Amino acid sequence: MYLVSRRPIDPEDVTVSVAEDDAPAWDAGTTYALNDAVLRGHRVYVSTVADNLGNDPALEDQTSAGVRWALYRWSNASSAFDGVLTNPSGAVTGDGVLKGDQASYGLDAGQSPLIFDLATQALDTILLFGIDAVEVRVICIDGAGAAVLDRVTPVSGRSVSSWWEWLTRPFLAGANKIAVLDVPASTIRVIVALTGASVALGEMVIGNRVHVGTTLHDGTAGRAVTASRYEFNDYGQLQLVTRPTRNEMTYACACPAGYWSRIKPQMDRMAGTLVGAVGAAHRPSTIQFGVLGTVDWAEDLPEEYEFSFTVKGVI
Repeated sequence: MYLVSRRPIDPEDVTVSVAEDDAPAWDAGTTYALNDAVLRGHRVYVSTVADNLGNDPALEDQTSAGVRWALYRWSNASSAFDGVLTNPSGAVTGDGVLKGDQASYGLDAGQSPLIFDLATQALDTILLFGIDAVEVRVICIDGAGAAVLDRVTPVSGRSVSSWWEWLTRPFLAGANKIAVLDVPASTIRVIVALTGASVALGEMVIGNRVHVGTTLHDGTAGRAVTASRYEFNDYGQLQLVTRPTRNEMTYACACPAGYWSRIKPQMDRMAGTLVGAVGAAHRPSTIQFGVLGTVDWAEDLPEEYEFSFTVKGVI
């Protein structure tokens, strides 16, 4: 069982094949009307006041009731890094344009309209969620410009013919996710290219994984948690009030008794943050993304420590 500490991706470190044209770029000398949209710092803001002049959207306090620019969403080109799976980056054939030396790695914007090219370092895991594509190509490049990993993965799940294959064949991709758990240590650049006529990526998670124990079959399961409920309205009528439903995954784990004291502080530091979770490499359903929630632990057994935790908002 691994937890992947999600490393925030700065859009400034990423080259994307699609144009960032969601809205006009904000201009300090332009007066904006109510509901005008602008692009600032890879994010789309909407004016909440009339005669909006000289107010930098990037400096507005989004927690203030008097905010003059409301953050609407990240730009389409950068949405795969915003931590929100339901706000994907998308592209269709004709949108993509190769940048820099990408052609030297055999990339074709006609086949892969959505290509992310990011500079990074010291990572060992890449998780891709919310994929809508025919296949995904992941290229890891070292400091000399050599491709130290180049993998094309059809996004259709594993083809298995027996329970034994299901248990033993490594997970590469599910219907909408890919896990790359063997990123070479020399990687300083990652290219992710999605192939298809119309493609999308919900979230890219890169970072370093921490081994937290062995996943237990009993107790590991997902569930949908709904906030909908019946309430009495102002007229005393009982009505169903529909509210959002979130998914969450509970992982049951065990680790050597002495190991618990080492991983517990690490999990405490990650609590309440976005993480990737890899429960079992052969079970795509246990590879998830969300907020690390409650950690529950049982009594310290003679040789092992059993505990469980939830990841909320998973896909």
